[in-house]
Amino acid sequence: MTPTAAFPNELADHIRLPNHRDPERFQVMMIPAVLEKLVYVITLTVLYVQGRLAAGQFALAGPDLALGILFIVSFFRVEDARRRKVWSAGYPV
Repeated sequence: MTPTAAFPNELADHIRLPNHRDPERFQVMMIPAVLEKLVYVITLTVLYVQGRLAAGQFALAGPDLALGILFIVSFFRVEDARRRKVWSAGYPV
C-alpha cells in the first residue's frame, strides 16, 4: 500500500478516536466516517459483482458495513439526546 493510499485510513482513525469520549462534540465528524465506510463497502461490492474480488476478500467489507451502520445509529441517538437536553433546559430546538 502506498503512503498516499494509507493516509485517508489513518486520518479517519484519528478522527474516530475522540468520538467515544464526547460524541456530542464530534457528531459532525460522524458524517465523513459513515461516508468513508460506505464508499469502501460499495467499492468492494462492485469489485465482487464484477468478479474481480474473491469472496474471502469481500468478507472484509462486513466489519466496515457494521461500523457504518453503528455510526448512523450513533449520529441519530446523539441528536436525540441533544434535543432532550435542550428541551429539559427549557429551550426549544
